[in-house]
Amino acid sequence: MPAFTRNKLIGLATAALVLVAGTPSMNMSEQAEASQYRKFNRIRVPVDKKKPEAKPDGFTQVARPIPLPRRLSERFIKDVVRAWNTQKLNTYLAGNFNDRQRLLDTIREDVPRDARLRVTGVQGVDVLLQRVKGEGRGYYKVKSVAAARVRLRIEFQDPAAGFTVINTSGEYIFDVALRVKRVKRQP
Repeated sequence: MPAFTRNKLIGLATAALVLVAGTPSMNMSEQAEASQYRKFNRIRVPVDKKKPEAKPDGFTQVARPIPLPRRLSERFIKDVVRAWNTQKLNTYLAGNFNDRQRLLDTIREDVPRDARLRVTGVQGVDVLLQRVKGEGRGYYKVKSVAAARVRLRIEFQDPAAGFTVINTSGEYIFDVALRVKRVKRQP
């Protein structure tokens, strides 16, 4: 099994959760020179109010998205991390995930068998886009695209360095579809 670098493992772990910002791969001699990583900020795009709303599949975009329940978001993130640890990540990756098969092959072939990814904290979850569609009988289907800032820890046995712990963080994008009951507003 090839030797693993700290940055390669961080890159594999974060890409598994649909990473917004990538981590460069480098060997151990380059680590000392790479003490800082660039911070990626969202690019704000002005919204044209005159444009008609696109309604794919009968869904209407919500002007002010409703926050997702924190417990639901945290459970989903932990489920994805658990799947990474058990080599069942393919069930969580979107069909249009860039280089999906390459990521799965790399994890299977290059990550040490004893490597474990753990969630150490979810700092916040923001809804980026939300669409809603009525289903009748007072129920609605809500589709949301959310971004979560997550702190992770990778633990593994390195043949040269012994037990190794790497702490990292990143922003991850995920889709959520919920069926919710309409709540009547009181006058």
